[in-house]
Amino acid sequence: MEVEAKFSIPDEQTYQRLLAATSLAGYSLEEPSLLNLHDRYLDTADRAILAGGYACRIRQQGGITLATLKGLGSASGAIHRRVELEVEIPAPLPPQQWPPSAARDLALSLCDARPLVPLLEADQARHRCHLCQGDRVVAELNLDRVRLHQKDQTSAVYLELEVELLPSGSEEELEQIAKELQAGWVLLPQSQSKFERGIDLFGSGPAPHEGFPIAADGLALDGKVVDVPPTPAAGLLYGPGIEPDDPMSEAGRKIFRFHYQRMVYHEPGTRLGTDIEALHDMRVATRRMRAAFRVFGPYYKPKAVAAYRKGLQRTGRTLGPVRDLDVFHSKIENYLSTLPESQQHDLDGFLVVLEAHRDAARERMNAYLDTDKYRRFKDRFGQFTEAEGMGSRPITIDDREPQPYRVRHVAPLVIYQRMAAVRAYDEWVSIPNPPPERLHALRIACKRLRYTLEFFQEVLGPDAKTVIRSIVIVQDHLGNLQDAIVACALLHDFLQRGTWGHDTEPGSQPATPVDAPGVETYLAAKQAEAELLLETFPGVWQPLHDKEFSRMVAEAIAAL
Repeated sequence: MEVEAKFSIPDEQTYQRLLAATSLAGYSLEEPSLLNLHDRYLDTADRAILAGGYACRIRQQGGITLATLKGLGSASGAIHRRVELEVEIPAPLPPQQWPPSAARDLALSLCDARPLVPLLEADQARHRCHLCQGDRVVAELNLDRVRLHQKDQTSAVYLELEVELLPSGSEEELEQIAKELQAGWVLLPQSQSKFERGIDLFGSGPAPHEGFPIAADGLALDGKVVDVPPTPAAGLLYGPGIEPDDPMSEAGRKIFRFHYQRMVYHEPGTRLGTDIEALHDMRVATRRMRAAFRVFGPYYKPKAVAAYRKGLQRTGRTLGPVRDLDVFHSKIENYLSTLPESQQHDLDGFLVVLEAHRDAARERMNAYLDTDKYRRFKDRFGQFTEAEGMGSRPITIDDREPQPYRVRHVAPLVIYQRMAAVRAYDEWVSIPNPPPERLHALRIACKRLRYTLEFFQEVLGPDAKTVIRSIVIVQDHLGNLQDAIVACALLHDFLQRGTWGHDTEPGSQPATPVDAPGVETYLAAKQAEAELLLETFPGVWQPLHDKEFSRMVAEAIAAL
């Protein structure tokens, strides 16, 4: 994520004064260095990248070439926030030839294999220096002399200043620097990026090729229309924006909107399948929304939200099997990497079957995502997340007993209910070798407590972060245990009949056991892993019962 302040420089005299400055807003300025940058902005003929809320830039700087996808994010005054995905490439090449990276995956999901055509170019003479506080580098300051141009069009030249926040700086410091530039140097905030200024100046480039297939609400991919990721809103990057005095129905709507944007944003990468984390993130978003209905659902009319709950359930159940097999495959690869080279093919036969199951699950998933039912659910749920008051129960004020409905009144009760539900498992699991089913149920209860705290984290005290981390430790431990138990069952089935699940046709001959020493060895390793996780569980579980955990929960809630 890129966070920066942008200002227009009014004249050459101000530019030279800034270039000569040795300090700014109490921070020292290093000696500037001069860089010459050449940028080309590209898109498909039907502007699929622009429609998806991104700009694609190829930058040449000395002997380095960088491919970048930048979100057309939001600006608040001078402060810009946007997603930036970047990868170094050997030469100006199409996305298909970029090295494996998040930038390549997103570019391919937006434009598939269609060629990119130039929109505009920018040449910059950039003076760069760092703003420092002692040894700490807070931000990077760029003084740019920019020339925007397009073939057969008049060029535009202007002066601009950018201050990009670096990891060791804070947004408060960036705002302090921006205030000094605005008040002390009388610079005007610039709300547009260079790309946006170029589009305003020249338009979006040559008209689409005649006869080129253009989808009204998406992009064409192998003859099908798929949605493109929306421009990441500020909430998608930072948080839902919950306030203590929000009605629970509107706080819930903010939560749904936040995770709905994430679900839709990661859908193209999920369909593509080149980066398993896209599917993970899309599935997490659906899980968060399903959990949110357990917290906020009572504040909506049941019939008004029933279809949304069903749609989320269907989507989650479709994504789940693919994600589980992705994780299983990844853990096998990690295991194989620890073996001598001579043993790294010991699971090849098992992997062939696993990949066939995963391919079949992916095919079912993509078929579901192509259905009208999913598209209708997504469209209608998207409208619900944006329309204030839609589906909400009315808040009545009369002579009857008032019902709590604001976040500050309801959240403490909901959090303590979730915590009580977790601690109720103590007598069930604090015994030798507790049944796996009970531990799995405890994991779900921990997950619901964690999600509830995360929903309200913006309005809770700082201890909430530590509490959440403590719950995640238990949840991850139980998740690894559940993964090991499921893996043992699949490996055992494979050894018995060469596959698992319901692949045997009715009336067919019984399957014969498989001779696979490598699979037997891996099964033994997973059984040992499960036993170790069971053995060490009491030590992981105990902190959730300590007085310190209770104190931190109380301190977090006290902020309300």
